[in-house]
Amino acid sequence: MPSWRQMASFTDVDRAGDLVIPPDAVTIDAAGATVVSGIRDNHVHPVFGDFTPRQNTVGWIDACLHGGVTTMYSAGEPHLPGRPSDPTGVKVLAILAHRSFAKARLSGVKVHAGAVLLEQGLVEADFDDLAAAGCRLVGEAGISGITNPADAARMVRWAQARGMKVMVHTGGASIPGISVIGPDFVAEVRPDITGHVNGGSTSLSLSDVARILDESDACVKIVHNGNITMLGKIVGIVHELGELDRLVAGTDCPAGSGVQPLGMLRVMASAASLGGIDCPTAMAIATGNVAQLHDDPNGRIPSERRQTCSSWTRRSGHRRTQPWPPSRSPTPSPLPSLLSRVGWLSPKAGTRRRLPEISGGLTRPP
Repeated sequence: MPSWRQMASFTDVDRAGDLVIPPDAVTIDAAGATVVSGIRDNHVHPVFGDFTPRQNTVGWIDACLHGGVTTMYSAGEPHLPGRPSDPTGVKVLAILAHRSFAKARLSGVKVHAGAVLLEQGLVEADFDDLAAAGCRLVGEAGISGITNPADAARMVRWAQARGMKVMVHTGGASIPGISVIGPDFVAEVRPDITGHVNGGSTSLSLSDVARILDESDACVKIVHNGNITMLGKIVGIVHELGELDRLVAGTDCPAGSGVQPLGMLRVMASAASLGGIDCPTAMAIATGNVAQLHDDPNGRIPSERRQTCSSWTRRSGHRRTQPWPPSRSPTPSPLPSLLSRVGWLSPKAGTRRRLPEISGGLTRPP
């Protein structure tokens, strides 16, 4: 398990014996541990500092650091008591959160905050102001005042034109007053990320996830605070469809279910043990895939990159021996026969074809 107080950075990577080490370099004996990229939690709900009103928890970011997380991306700051919903208040909150976390590297963790929540009254010029202030994220569309997909799509186009990454809430309602959001909303709004497809709290059906992959270019996100059984099945579908580069991970904390400092480790372990992917691929969905989504040059380990890292004690002997993206079938998927029965995959060669309407999701094969 990762354990450190000061994070190191990769500046060069090479095979043993080929790396040129400066004579004044400090050598650290990793004692057989594996050095990996710092984990990137692609779904958190910060407020200010290392405190969250959700569960009245102090020190949650520091605790997540000890779960291997070195970078976090806000999905919005909805837990602020009295959160404003007018256009001016929405902008001020996003800019304040962004600038606050940009200056405060709590325990060394980099928190990308200031994810604006879409509300009635926002106009295109407001997104000019947000972009000029450095805000690069739009929080979960669908959990605030904009629930009509046409209204959301208009604002999403404004945001994306200014380089902002947009997330959409999917699945059942997680807080009172919001709508159930599925693939039709995603297809019209065209976000960059579909949040917690395995539930936040209620999961999408497997056929809904397959439609999102087929009808949009959005990444799909699996989270800790969702349905873990569905997480495994969704990973299996993404794997079978050859879309692993669109799979990212997060915790969705702090939340009503609490704060889970080791949540990202559990997401990766569940993806590997239940989803039919190998451990290096599970690691990639929580590191390089997230970095690629956010156009972040860090998060991967080619020699020209600089990034935070952590060391892990080897428990099972798994080592990364292949580049990312992996081959399309690093391990056999448990779901091809199930998918072919409902008309998504050709049983011959795995050829993609249009999914027919399935009102109740995928059914157990006879």
